[in-house]
Amino acid sequence: MSMRPIIRPQRVEPLLLDGLREAFPDVTFGTVSQTLAPPYSQCTLYASMQQQATPISVACRLGLTVDIVREDGTGDWQQASELCSQVLSWVLEHAPERSAFLSASYESGPIRQPIERHLGAYAVALLDVLAV
Repeated sequence: MSMRPIIRPQRVEPLLLDGLREAFPDVTFGTVSQTLAPPYSQCTLYASMQQQATPISVACRLGLTVDIVREDGTGDWQQASELCSQVLSWVLEHAPERSAFLSASYESGPIRQPIERHLGAYAVALLDVLAV
């Protein structure tokens, strides 16, 4: 009888937040969207663990929602899209340097995302995460 390893996916967002906060100090990062006073730049990470990718890893879809609001309370889609691309690029470049991530690739985005009364940006990275 063969034994399969027990797969325990780990939370992905905390493994990225410190690096993102350091790389983008003017952006509020978190796993839950916050109500902030304008002007602000906010990026919310959403990890969705998927199927087992290898005997020791699990696939993960990491969604990024970027919301940039001007002083007058209006959203800035162009800046949100640009920041979303920059954050996504950072994740793709730096996630594999962290011990829990085996690989990172692009899935989609940035695309327009309705956020309250304005448009933000949304993108998705695909991660292969070491299961512990």
